[in-house]
Amino acid sequence: YLEKIGLKLVCDLRSVEEKDQAPDKLPALDGLEYMHLPLNAEDNRAERLRTLLLNPRAFENIMVQMYKDVIVDGNAALYGTILRRIADPANLPTLIHCTAGKDRTGVGVALLLMLLGVPDSTIVADYTLSNTFHESFRAFGAQAVARLKWLGVTADDIQPLLICRPETMQATLDHIRAKYGSIEGYLTGAAGLDASTLAALRNHLLE
Repeated sequence: YLEKIGLKLVCDLRSVEEKDQAPDKLPALDGLEYMHLPLNAEDNRAERLRTLLLNPRAFENIMVQMYKDVIVDGNAALYGTILRRIADPANLPTLIHCTAGKDRTGVGVALLLMLLGVPDSTIVADYTLSNTFHESFRAFGAQAVARLKWLGVTADDIQPLLICRPETMQATLDHIRAKYGSIEGYLTGAAGLDASTLAALRNHLLE
C-alpha cells in the first residue's frame, strides 16, 4: 500500500531504543526519505513509573500532563520540523508514526488538523479511533510490564496508558489555546514556523 501511494517522507518519532528494536520496513521507492525524529519524553518516564508503582489510579492525570508539558510544550521544535517538511508538496504523501501511533503521533496530527480549521469534536473523534486497536495495545502493554511482574504490576494497571480518552485530547487542545493564544501562536512561536509556512500547509492540504 505504501508503495502504491508513492510515499515520499517518513517521520519516525520513536526513541533510539524503540527504533533499534523494531526497524521500519519501508518500500523500495526512489526518493523516499526516512527521518528519525525521537520525541523527548525522558523527563516524564520516572514520574510515570512512580505513579505506576504507588498510585496507578492517578495515571489518567499523568497522561494529560504528559500531553501538555512533555509532548506539546517540550517538543514544539520537533513538530515544527515535521510541519515545515509537510508544507513542501514534494514531501507528500508523508507518514508520521511512533510505536502505538496515538500519543506522540496523535498530538502531531491534532496540531495539523487544528491549523486546517478542523473542529475540536472531529479532532477528538479522530484521536479516539485508535481505541479500535486496543487489544493490540494491551498485548504490547503486557509485554512491556512483564519485567515488573514481581511487583504485582499487570497490563490492567497501565490501562490509562493504553486507551485514547477524549478528555485527554480535548485538554490538550484547550491547553494550546490557553497558553499560546491559538494554534497559530503555538506554531509561529514555540514551534518556530513562519506565516508563509502555515499558508503553504493550508494551500496544499485544503481543497
